[in-house]
Amino acid sequence: MFMINRDLAGFVLERTVGFTAVCPTYPEGFYADAKVVASLENTKGDLKNNSPSNTGCC
Repeated sequence: MFMINRDLAGFVLERTVGFTAVCPTYPEGFYADAKVVASLENTKGDLKNNSPSNTGCC
């Protein structure tokens, strides 16, 4: 709810112990134990605009 209420984009990761929220530029594999369980887009489209295919990354 925190991310939604503040119109933030990013990912929710399930970790070995608990969950972590990360920004759209989170480098996949940074947390070896993490699995993406949700993607949250904001009204500005930050998640889509920061995907590797749009930034030339990776």
